[in-house]
Amino acid sequence: MGTRGPGTPSGVYVRMQWSFRIRAYGAPADAFIYQGTAESTVPITAVSSTQPALQTLFEDALRRLVSHYDGQKAYERMSRIGA
Repeated sequence: MGTRGPGTPSGVYVRMQWSFRIRAYGAPADAFIYQGTAESTVPITAVSSTQPALQTLFEDALRRLVSHYDGQKAYERMSRIGA
């Protein structure tokens, strides 16, 4: 968690480091790997305001995951799993 610089709403911004892997059962290697950091765009300013911050955190994480998946052309590799 951290705060941002001047000009941004004050509060705590949530940051998450995470990874996601896809491997076919019994396969020797992963077909897709993503490791990244996501950040909320809405700060937590009180206990009651955690939901909007967490929502923007997960939206950022999914946006980055899908972008990486597309950039790596992972669909082509995934479509061959089990074929």
